[in-house]
Amino acid sequence: MKTNNQKVSAKYSHCHYMTRHAEKRVRQRGFKTRDISLIMKHGELVDDGYVLTMKSVEKRRSELKKELQRLDKLTNVVVIASEETVITVYRADNRNMRRLRSGCN
Repeated sequence: MKTNNQKVSAKYSHCHYMTRHAEKRVRQRGFKTRDISLIMKHGELVDDGYVLTMKSVEKRRSELKKELQRLDKLTNVVVIASEETVITVYRADNRNMRRLRSGCN
């Protein structure tokens, strides 16, 4: 919530407006604006804002690990689509992968 003595910066920080005070503190303390976004996205909501706890980090690490495992299983899977419409999906063999990469149809 903006108070009279907290001017909101015109600078937009990854979906959140920051006061000039916050921008100054971010710079002084060696953080990046993307760090603030990560904390707000993955941290726990507390009375004063957000806190990134070890529990929050472990939860996110587990989610990322599962996603990476899934990506490994999806290697060489091709989705044929036209704009937003999926037409078909298949697992490509080495020959098809070479053809797809070369741009030849």
